[in-house]
Amino acid sequence: MRLGTLFLLCSITFSVSSAELSPAERMLNAMGIDQVLSQSKEAQAKAAQDQVAMVMRQLSGTLAKIPEEQVKEIEGLFQNMMLEITNSWSTEEAIRIYSQTWTDNYTDTEILAVVEKYEQPESQQELQMLLQASANLNEYILGSYNKATEEALAETLPKMQLIIKEALNNKK
Repeated sequence: MRLGTLFLLCSITFSVSSAELSPAERMLNAMGIDQVLSQSKEAQAKAAQDQVAMVMRQLSGTLAKIPEEQVKEIEGLFQNMMLEITNSWSTEEAIRIYSQTWTDNYTDTEILAVVEKYEQPESQQELQMLLQASANLNEYILGSYNKATEEALAETLPKMQLIIKEALNNKK
């Protein structure tokens, strides 16, 4: 009896929640776009941390000449910069844009027909696979980007340091 009551309450809650959402918002939920946005934010946050660590490694020779307190201060500056970059977009705005795109291109009736399809268990399995594939693809792209950035910095920073050193010597 209690299980039946719980099921009934959950289905009523879902119905009320679904009724309160626009068709485009229901589409977003059915397709798991909120999960995609969460994965993107997490991947960006991790990539930002990796990039700060990479920059600090690249600068380690130069930074070895200054006190540890200033090294930590420089690292803090990079961390704050990357946090600002990561926070440059919001999930709320992304959801608004996604929903608006559907609303601009389909009627509510058309959207609801697609929502019904995506709310089916078979479609949910397909969507989960698509989300996993997207997460794997995003991880690959960010990993490749970070590796290429680190290699490029390893090549560029010593050249830049040499230019600065020569400029300072010529100034004397």
